[in-house]
Amino acid sequence: MKNKRESTISSLQLLYNRREEYRKETFNCSKIALDILRTYSNLKDNDVLTGFNDFDNQFRGFNFGELVIVGGRPGMGKTAFLISLAFNISTNLPILYFSYDRSTSQMIMRMLLMLSGVKELSVFDKKMQIDQHLKILPAFDELQKYNIHINSNYKYPSD
Repeated sequence: MKNKRESTISSLQLLYNRREEYRKETFNCSKIALDILRTYSNLKDNDVLTGFNDFDNQFRGFNFGELVIVGGRPGMGKTAFLISLAFNISTNLPILYFSYDRSTSQMIMRMLLMLSGVKELSVFDKKMQIDQHLKILPAFDELQKYNIHINSNYKYPSD
């Protein structure tokens, strides 16, 4: 019995004495995995992945500090695309969304509709059913997890 006890104490003492050496050899697995991923995928520290795999593979996402302007004809899906992009990126980084064609409340409503899956036309036609209202309610909580800020310079049309 004494030998086992002495052996255990001796092993613990050895571990204790080598603690500084072990600290130097201990690594953060997620940091190393990210470094390996960046090495093999040619990502840089300032690359921001969009969550759209084809886009990220082709362009390596965006770079910090870039100003991205998206244009297109009416009804082509620019707002839906940019809201999806904002959702994807804002789980890791804050997003500042500038809108010149919609008010802040319209943008927030659009986000809630996208999160809930309720069709936009039924809301703006004021024909929303009770089940659609119930679908939108959980989207309020879900919207809180995104770090999105909206700057709207929309001017309401004067009649």
